[in-house]
Amino acid sequence: MKNGLNALRVIVLVFFVLAALPAWAAVNQIPDVRVLIDISGSMKKSDPQNLRIPATRLIAGLMPDGSRCGVWTFGRYVNMLVPVRNVDDEWRELAREKSTLINSAGLYTNIEGVLENASSGWFEYDPNTKRNIILLSDGYVDVSKNPDESAESRRRIIEKTLPRLKKAGVIVHTVALSEDADHQLLETISVGTGGSYMKATEASQLNRLFLKLFEKSTEVPSLPLKNNKFKVDKSIKNMTLVIMQEGDAKPAAVILPGGKSFNQAFHPKTVKWHHENGFDLVTIESPVEGLWQIDANIDPDNRVIVATNIELGVSPLPNSIMPNEIIHIYGHMLEDGKPLIKRRLLDNIDMVLLQEQHNGTAQSIHLSDSGIPPDLGVGDGVFSATMKPLDVQGVYELSVIAVSPTFEREYRHTLQVMGEPVSIDVKELGADKDGIFLMTLTPRIDRSILVIESLTVKLADSEQPAVELPRDDNETWSFELPHKVEGKYLTFAAEGKIDGKREFSYEWDIAMPGVPPLPSVVTDVVGKGEVIIAQESVENTVIGGAIEEHVSADNSDGKEPGAADAQVSDHQEADSGKDAKSHDTNWALVIGIITGVNLLFAIGGGVWWWLARKRKKSGEVDEFEVVVPESVGVQAGASVSAKKGAEPAAKAESNASLDMNQDAALEVIEKAKEVEAEADKVA
Repeated sequence: MKNGLNALRVIVLVFFVLAALPAWAAVNQIPDVRVLIDISGSMKKSDPQNLRIPATRLIAGLMPDGSRCGVWTFGRYVNMLVPVRNVDDEWRELAREKSTLINSAGLYTNIEGVLENASSGWFEYDPNTKRNIILLSDGYVDVSKNPDESAESRRRIIEKTLPRLKKAGVIVHTVALSEDADHQLLETISVGTGGSYMKATEASQLNRLFLKLFEKSTEVPSLPLKNNKFKVDKSIKNMTLVIMQEGDAKPAAVILPGGKSFNQAFHPKTVKWHHENGFDLVTIESPVEGLWQIDANIDPDNRVIVATNIELGVSPLPNSIMPNEIIHIYGHMLEDGKPLIKRRLLDNIDMVLLQEQHNGTAQSIHLSDSGIPPDLGVGDGVFSATMKPLDVQGVYELSVIAVSPTFEREYRHTLQVMGEPVSIDVKELGADKDGIFLMTLTPRIDRSILVIESLTVKLADSEQPAVELPRDDNETWSFELPHKVEGKYLTFAAEGKIDGKREFSYEWDIAMPGVPPLPSVVTDVVGKGEVIIAQESVENTVIGGAIEEHVSADNSDGKEPGAADAQVSDHQEADSGKDAKSHDTNWALVIGIITGVNLLFAIGGGVWWWLARKRKKSGEVDEFEVVVPESVGVQAGASVSAKKGAEPAAKAESNASLDMNQDAALEVIEKAKEVEAEADKVA
């Protein structure tokens, strides 16, 4: 197959630019955050240590003065655990006290009730308020013993509650704390309101997830950390340190400029130190100017959140995108809530975007104010860059860092790259059905948010036309495929719109049962900047004897496996031996070796091309027919999971943060300064 049977080969997205200028969030919006915590009985299994308590306290402790916040719990009934009020020390203390009442005693899971209760009074958009809801659940809508009543409640969430929240400008972030949660509903709610959908495979991830959702909901300014060190400038009135403390981590301390330190047991009166299971919160009033350090484990989720009149503003970024969607990023500095326009200061500001890649590394992209697209004007104080497209499903970290001689600021964001618009289930029917496969496709997100206008299937890399798949009354696709597709790859193509605005065209492959495993790709870093790609051998546990065919075809030239490599290795060893005896170069021998190696590669390439053609011809099957069965109820036969073909190294959907390597961004900025200095000297 083409491109090594890549599962995601062709992805095209039509992205609409809303305006000629970047859209900035409304200035001076007051954050209003509502936290909704599931306390149904199933939480005894999903969260046996009740780690929902410290996660709730993390958000409560970080909410800035003057913002608004409230906490609700829900099971069968909805309870306002902490009333919505302006946040101050008294409210934070009340939230810590009331959070001890979070339990797992609820009988049902009334998601509709808690959404309606927590958003009471929110009917119209308020430009002065930044409204966010954080919803945590581990189950399905469950309001009664009668399943019809639960289904009706779920329908009302999508058809009534969700449109009202969108109209009122409410962003809902959802967290699924179980594989058994209603992922379709939670993702529909978040994508439909422009929020984030996150999955926690275990409750120990809640602190980190809630930290990220707090940052999205409030967009408070923060300082970049480099090896747990950070620079405090004179504009900072107070700061709160988030120090992640997991496992056997040593007790944390904070080192001031000049070398003195303090900890939880001994600290100045201007410091409030709060310890919880998994983290420390340290609030410091009127911090002295200079280089500070957190004396604790270096953790990518450590934070320095500050109150200051100099902030880094970044144009609103989407929380969910389709693969390969093009995103432009614009950043500017704000002083007292207004764009910084002092030319003397702007000329000394550098900005860098740190963008996580699917393999966990980070790429640095310099934001410029040069007027070269996507930048819109030279020297206007707006710095611009284009994100490197992401083509692998998962959750990614972004960080924009601004550095000047007098201050440093950071803006952090998590971005979900959505995957296939449908989930696929394959059942191999009984022997009486002659090995027919029953395939069922279910929309990943409700059709009110993600509309699939066309869905087709064909044999991968086949010249046959794609078959348009008919959907049933339940908005799913169910059809039968002949047994001849066993061991083959199928190519699906979907077209549609997200939220009625963003068009997408998305193509991907799946492997039918019987496809042999593919070699995984291993990346080794050798020295600075060098990367070696190596392939592991194919496993020998292959269904239906396919491995014997594969090996016999590869060795059809009569050579032992690896013979060409052995010859190259012999030449290299001979050359190395002669080089050890004499420093004189035998150019005739070198030319002979190069010619021989090139000849081997040419022969090997010809053999590979011939084998590829032979395999393709032998693997071709006749055009098949998609049959819609009269009944698609429970069928005989075991369920077989379809698997994506040739995915890159697996990126777990764990939302635990990866190290964004902020040092790399700061190094890029330093190099840029050195280049500018050299240019000045030449001038």
